[in-house]
Amino acid sequence: MSIRLIALLGLAISVLSCSKSVDLPSPDLSTADPLVADIVQRSLRKVEANPASPTAWNDLGRACYANGFPAEADVAFSRSLELEASQPKVWYLRGMVRRDEYDLPGSLADFTTAMKLDATSPHLRWRAAWVAMENSELPRAVELADEAMRLAPNDRNARRVRARLYLESDTPEKGVALLEPLRQQNPADRDVLWLLSRLMRASGQGADAKQWADAAGTATPLYSDPWVQWAMAFKANPRMQSRRILTMLEQGNLAGADKALNRFLNFYPDDRNGPLLEGLMLAGKGLPDAATEHFEQLAVTYPDWAAPWQQLGMLRMRPAAGARTPSQAALSAAITDFTKAIELDADLTAARATLGQAHAMARQWGPAIEQFEVCVEAEPLMRPHRTNLAVALLQSGRGDDALAVLDAADVMLGDSPPPALATRARAEIKRGDLDAAQAALVRLVEVAPGHPSIPKIRAALQKARS
Repeated sequence: MSIRLIALLGLAISVLSCSKSVDLPSPDLSTADPLVADIVQRSLRKVEANPASPTAWNDLGRACYANGFPAEADVAFSRSLELEASQPKVWYLRGMVRRDEYDLPGSLADFTTAMKLDATSPHLRWRAAWVAMENSELPRAVELADEAMRLAPNDRNARRVRARLYLESDTPEKGVALLEPLRQQNPADRDVLWLLSRLMRASGQGADAKQWADAAGTATPLYSDPWVQWAMAFKANPRMQSRRILTMLEQGNLAGADKALNRFLNFYPDDRNGPLLEGLMLAGKGLPDAATEHFEQLAVTYPDWAAPWQQLGMLRMRPAAGARTPSQAALSAAITDFTKAIELDADLTAARATLGQAHAMARQWGPAIEQFEVCVEAEPLMRPHRTNLAVALLQSGRGDDALAVLDAADVMLGDSPPPALATRARAEIKRGDLDAAQAALVRLVEVAPGHPSIPKIRAALQKARS
């Protein structure tokens, strides 16, 4: 009989605490990710060591909830609440667990208790509003969403949930109006654009709806909050562990990254991302030659994997000590590496964008334009792709096309950032519209007074007027 079946039959491990028996949940870890199993087992041992501790039970609940054991998470959070009922965060998380178990009335009841204990957190209200909508309680959902908006009128998730309810209430134009400030604030917010496109479609704005739907893609929007994130800190899988290591490397936390990498290699010895992370660790420690040799060997070991070629290209793009830019030989090698990477994985837009930059640095404008055009098509909300394309077009003598690219970016993504303003000023000077160039320069000085392009643009403008 499996451990899971034992749990479902109501049998449990028992320990003694305060002279009474305490039941521990028994999740089936036989097929679990090895790191998940370790986290859950360690959490169970903490409860065994201190069964009267709400914190120990909460950590067990978090470990189970984050890693796909909702029934066991329910047991753990319930026991914590028996020990200490005045925990709004735990009521809320048990409500999240019960939603995952399709117990919507139970979920709403837990959210209601949490709201009684916490009168100020908007995420309690908008999350409860969403579950009320799922439970066909639209008036209650509207009431809760309005309360979240009163508490935090600029909260991104509160606005999205309230806008979603306008779609349910057959007043989608009100939802469009509610989301528009979020779109203006961050035109590349895919979650906002996903909902905005559906609201526009429902309100008869078909052309705009298609534009934003194409930009947003098909990924399901996320609605996270601080308390769910607190629980999800216990989530474990190779991808998340890789991300944590990469974040530590980006932050310069080499000791933490090294420790996490050793843990990764221990739990996932057959995962090829382990050796890839080892190469990144070598680069992070300032050993580019060793890292290059490591990635070259990795490319031989995994000939059909794009990642080692991408990392080789990134290493070649690093200027040598004392230099400001890579040598022509290094650029040529980087172009070869990135080309190989996108041959193996045509959807690797990050490698393609850096390939375009390598071509640009080598003043190979035609190939640079080709790569940047593909990047814009693949990731239309990424402003740097559009700016890079405009720069390459301008340098190739196509100033009007460069301005058209910048104009389209402004229409879709809002006000130009400094690199785009600098490119616009140069393009306008080349076209001979000095007033437009001056306007772009003035704006650039306003938003980025220390931008390195300002002196050169001023000089070019003065020369053009003389």
